[in-house]
Amino acid sequence: MGEALAELSPALLHPAGETRLDNRLESEFYHLPETKFIPVSWPQVSLFHLRNVSVVGDQGNVFLEDGRLLSVCPSTQEMADSKIRRPIPLGAQRIREPVFHLTGCDHSSHGHFILNHLPRLMIARDLLMKDSRIRVLCAPHHRKWQMRYLRELDIDPERVIECSHGTIHTDELYYAPMLNGSNNHPDPAVYLDIRDRIMRKILPEFPTPISEQGKPIFISRLDAPGKRISNEDALVDATREVLGDVERVLIGELSWRFAGLNG
Repeated sequence: MGEALAELSPALLHPAGETRLDNRLESEFYHLPETKFIPVSWPQVSLFHLRNVSVVGDQGNVFLEDGRLLSVCPSTQEMADSKIRRPIPLGAQRIREPVFHLTGCDHSSHGHFILNHLPRLMIARDLLMKDSRIRVLCAPHHRKWQMRYLRELDIDPERVIECSHGTIHTDELYYAPMLNGSNNHPDPAVYLDIRDRIMRKILPEFPTPISEQGKPIFISRLDAPGKRISNEDALVDATREVLGDVERVLIGELSWRFAGLNG
């Protein structure tokens, strides 16, 4: 099921490239001067325009009309065949409008959604802005919190629909694989584009400018059940050795529109 599926003739959506990431802060923190700059490269990303396909489960595995799994994304290529559910045509939900696929592996947290899935939508944003018929298909029960980000990228809530835990049959589907390249990083420019668009929407709501001279912030996990860091105090002390005074912040005490993470 891991065919390249080149016969589908996908369109180039984002070109391949390479750059170096400034990693001086982490390098100083861990005393690893050899990692001050990290080389990153990424492959080109193609947009698949598919017809008469099935979308299965909350991860949205895509099956072609002839029953083959669309396996062009690194996340699906790493999945064991035994864990991939097959489509069940009987009772499948039918969607006749064109949809853009925005679910997949690791879709259920803010971090994975921002880092893995939002870039997929970002590089296809021009298409979505030109064709208002295209709906955005997200994971079941995730629409509410994912709209917090999609709205800032000018995606109207009426366009966002949830897939089901079962099988959906759609007449027309747009699919872009994850952008992961070397070191598991996509093109950094895509992240910067997302950040700039969201910040342009958020900053006007604050009555005073955000100072560039404020204290560095350490995001605490003390209020994160099951994800606390046992040596967080030691990490804060180490951070202060590198950056000077820092402010420890609990995300749960902040507005999501400021922090971008609180659910």
